[in-house]
Amino acid sequence: MIAVAAAIAFAAVVSTAVRGSEQPAPPAGDEAAMRRAITTYELELEPAVPQKFYGRQLTIGPCIALLKTHVQRLQEVATSSGVYPIDAGWLYLASIKRQIYELHGALPVAWDGKVVSWDIVEGSGDRYVVRAAVQQTLRWATWNAKKKQLVHPGSFTYSSATTKEYTLERVNGSWKITKVARDLNGSA
Repeated sequence: MIAVAAAIAFAAVVSTAVRGSEQPAPPAGDEAAMRRAITTYELELEPAVPQKFYGRQLTIGPCIALLKTHVQRLQEVATSSGVYPIDAGWLYLASIKRQIYELHGALPVAWDGKVVSWDIVEGSGDRYVVRAAVQQTLRWATWNAKKKQLVHPGSFTYSSATTKEYTLERVNGSWKITKVARDLNGSA
């Protein structure tokens, strides 16, 4: 009898401790907005050639325009402190050239993605820290100069996604990433 009572008391203590360590989920609309911000952020980091640059050489003028658009899109979902300088600089343009090389001349034209891992680490109200992973799909095609259109489309979905820790804060009514910890162990 004493052993049963001790086991029940122990189970109650463990249950309370586990319940107390769980982080409250944000309202569904906020969580959806945070997931969109993380997905948009991750996809914007990937090299892609916008439609207006198909068939054009990426000389200094188009490169500056491309980089400006890239930075603006990142700023829609992240604050300055949430964007690594390396992601908004000339290395982004170099990654486009590398991707074209890896695709044997095809253009990376779009990226799609979905959150495949989501864990709230801490937070409430207007600030949350979450661990998440976005599985990405690359879409490519070859530019046909004579037809002035893309041909031979293809796609590839990556089988794994790297888990990162994101700090998200509500800024002027929108969820923005304010910090990203990239060096976490494990992937989804």
